[in-house]
Amino acid sequence: MGTSDDELNLLEPVTPLDSFVATFNDRSGGCYRQCHCGKRYYHDDDFYDWEDGEIEELRADAEAVSLREGVSTLTFEGREYVIDCKCWRERAEMIIRFLKGHGKKICDFFVVEKDRLQAAADAAPTPGKEHPDSMEHVTILAHDYKFCSNCGSGKLERCDLGEDEVMFKCHGCGAFRKVPRHKPKQL
Repeated sequence: MGTSDDELNLLEPVTPLDSFVATFNDRSGGCYRQCHCGKRYYHDDDFYDWEDGEIEELRADAEAVSLREGVSTLTFEGREYVIDCKCWRERAEMIIRFLKGHGKKICDFFVVEKDRLQAAADAAPTPGKEHPDSMEHVTILAHDYKFCSNCGSGKLERCDLGEDEVMFKCHGCGAFRKVPRHKPKQL
């Protein structure tokens, strides 16, 4: 028994579209789903605990699509689609072409992102501990104008540490720096 053109074999991807579905499949099934395009799909089985009249309404609706199995979905670009619907396939093919055409750059992007996120995690202070490496990130330009040279944020919190020291903590990236308190010159 072969697989029809409309069915996708999720266990053994054969085409790029099969791979796309295997990747973006929500791994859930149910008795009813409305696709992003508005079309309604339902598993025509009395096994489910349907509300009174619900299955009859779906069966009477010429636009609703009856399936022989649970309704499965996939989500991409923030939208949920019913796998059995055809509305998402053209967009999926475009995404597949993009992924295949830029595979190396996409991998490079994730490596750069990993390095960026790791650097931010490494620079983040551990509660109760000081990290001398991260103290260099806060730059004081003049008087009350401050910014974090690590992330560029102007959201710095000033904490007095006594008569001679002040600490600035960046709310953007968590970096901090202790600096000597500026004392006004006496005339």
